Parts: sequence; C-alpha cells; structure tokens
Amino acid sequence: MRNLSILILSLFAISCSNSSNNYHVSVEEQSAIIGGSPVVKTSPIATGTVGVGVVFYNKDQVVARTQCSGVLISTKAVLTAASCFFKQGVATNSYKAFVFYGTIVNDPTTVTEWAGKVVVHPNYNPANPAMQYRDLAVVELAKPANKLYQPVKILNDLSKIRVGSTLLFAGFGVDSLEPFRYSSVMRSALMSVQKVGISEFEIAPTKYSRVCVGDAGGPVFLNTTAGIELVGVNRSNFSGEGADQCQTAIGVARIDFNKGFLAPYLQDNRRKLYVLSAVTDRGYPVLQMGYGPNRESVVKQFEYGAAIRRYVKEAIECSEGWVATVNHAHYRVHGASCGATTKEQSLSKALEKCRQANSQCGVAAADHNMSVSWGYFVPGDHLEVPDYFFFDGKSDGGGEHCAFGQNCTPMGAAMLNRLGFVDITGRR
Repeated sequence: MRNLSILILSLFAISCSNSSNNYHVSVEEQSAIIGGSPVVKTSPIATGTVGVGVVFYNKDQVVARTQCSGVLISTKAVLTAASCFFKQGVATNSYKAFVFYGTIVNDPTTVTEWAGKVVVHPNYNPANPAMQYRDLAVVELAKPANKLYQPVKILNDLSKIRVGSTLLFAGFGVDSLEPFRYSSVMRSALMSVQKVGISEFEIAPTKYSRVCVGDAGGPVFLNTTAGIELVGVNRSNFSGEGADQCQTAIGVARIDFNKGFLAPYLQDNRRKLYVLSAVTDRGYPVLQMGYGPNRESVVKQFEYGAAIRRYVKEAIECSEGWVATVNHAHYRVHGASCGATTKEQSLSKALEKCRQANSQCGVAAADHNMSVSWGYFVPGDHLEVPDYFFFDGKSDGGGEHCAFGQNCTPMGAAMLNRLGFVDITGRR
C-alpha cells in the first residue's frame, strides 16, 4: 500500500507540472473546479467523493497519466467519466486505474488503492461530440471502499431541477489558469443551471466558479431536505487556450438518463422497503413504511421524530410487496410476501397472488377499535407507492374506516392525500 501511495503522489506531481514530455497530462480531456472553496474532510461531499487516476502503458512502458474525480455509488463501485480512460495523441495499449480517498492529494495519510475492472459506457465515443452525454464509466473496486467513506445518496426525481437551480460541483484539479496550477485539495463550487435537457444539464460558468482542466467525473449534487443528492457527473467539455479554455458551458451527464447502465452497480445502495412498528411511551401504536439501504437508515427517517425512534419494536425488510397488519394488543407488525410486480406482470395478477397469501390482501380498513389495519404495498418506480400506513381515530377512543382515505376526518383525509396513498383495488 505504501509503495502504491508513493507512486501515486509522484504521478500527480508529474501530471501537474508544465513539462513538455509525454508524462504531462493533456489539458484537452478532463474538467475541474476553479474557484469555490476547499472541502472539509468530514463533510458528506468528502466522504463520497474520491480521486481517480489512470496510468497508460504502451508495451509495458508508462507513457501517460490522467487525473480525474469520481463518486462512490456503492461500496464497490465508483462513477466517473469515460473520457478519463482515453488518451488522444499518445499510443497506448493498456491502462491501470487507481482511486484515492481523502481531500488532500499529497497528504501521507491519504489511502490509495489499485482499482479492479473499469467499465466504460458502451455508447460513449470520444470522437463523437453527439455522444458526450454518455461520458460515464464505472470503476469496480478490488475491495469494498474504505470504511470512512460512504456511497452518496442518489436523487430519484430530477424533475425538481429547473433553469436557475443551483447545483454543487466537487472534485480535484486546476484551481488557477494564470498561472496554470492543479489544486492539491478537493474543492467544491456552486453553479446555476442554464439549460435542462433529457440527457444532460448545461451549466453557465461564472467569473468566480468554473469547471475546467483536471476533474472530469466529479460529482454534481442538488442540496435537498434530505441532504446533498447526486444528480450527475461533470463531463469533459471545454475549448480554447489559456484563460479562455474554461469559458464554455459545462455539461453534466444526468444520472437518471443513464440508469440502465448504472443499475448493475447499485445493488448494495438500492433502497429497500421496510415496515416499522413502534409504540409510544403512552402506549400508542404506530406503523410506518419507509425506504432506505438498511434498517438503520429507515429508522432515522422515522416520521414521528427522534423522541419516538427508541420505541421502534420491529423493522421488517420487504423483498417485493407486503400485506402489513398492526395488532393493537401486541403492538407488532406482521407481514406476508405478495410477490413481485413488473411491467410484464399486471397489477391484477399481483393482487391475485397476494390474495393467495391472505384473502384480505388489498382491502384497507380499520375496525371500530383500531385493532387491525390491512394494506397492500408494492414498491416499484412504475407504481405510486405509499411511504406510510395511517389510520385516524376519534378522540373518544373509537375508530373509523380511514385507511386509503375512506370516510376520514378532514385531517386524516388531508394527511393521506399528501402522502399519495393508492388502494390497489382502485379506490383512493
């Protein structure tokens, strides 16, 4: 490990120089952060962003090197730019990639490791300007990422991003063009969207923050109520010479447009459906549906706040779909798997299969004393999926059939409508 770290540091020292020999990294292929500010090592930006380096060979001789950035999309995969693995103007027949964890390139504590396989987007062509929105590659790690680093959150609904929206860029690379100088630290900068396309976002550079030489593949985030979430990666895109070479619009390859390519590498970061059962200190039973990569992440999202999280009795992972019941006497959640639904399996077939497990599947109701509530939930991006199961009781201790918005009080109906409940039987 130490020998590799020394090698990596020497590679970056060479690549950042203005040497005219073959070891100088070409400034015609990568992009980076100019302006902005250094990233604090404990921030979510730093714990999800990594450096990516590529060593190019020709007949076992090192002929070139490239420095880029990347982002952890799972504990075993880094998303970066495909352009990092193409070296124009230099004859090469192979390359090796490495990743480094840390915010300071030449820090002796920086952990550096050789990567495993590199998978370039099959439709990317560096010579075809029309295919630059496919400037994506996945670096498969030889072993799980350093335990101090975590896969970033991925934004599922990019329709929130409009012209004028502010996005957060991060990466290593050039922090000055005059004089030309690579930054030795990870930097971040805020820039605004000037055009929204189905495959990419176009960003306008400013006097104080630009994307330029050195860090193609760096993550681009949107700051949401859930924290920063990944929306794409910075792709190679600039022209001109000297101080003018970073004035062109910045291209961000959208992660949702390329989800088919990325899907196989997101397995351990996939959001799963959980059923949470809790009882308050006053004996009030609560049932909530939640999504997350693991039980702990869902418990942290518990709608009723930190004060009640300690009362969570059970969190059941749901494989495909579930019928969930709450028993008021025992305060437990019970489940029965309903089977998968896909575009090939109609909703009616899914309901039929679910009812084989329980005849009441799909019938949402709460009896007069709220002893049992039933509901059918099917996770999937082609269905509207409720995150909560809610039933509304009267203050006198009685109850009413409020599940899925039937005969609710105005408060209960408003709550269910806000949460987007859908009854599989067709009622809403």
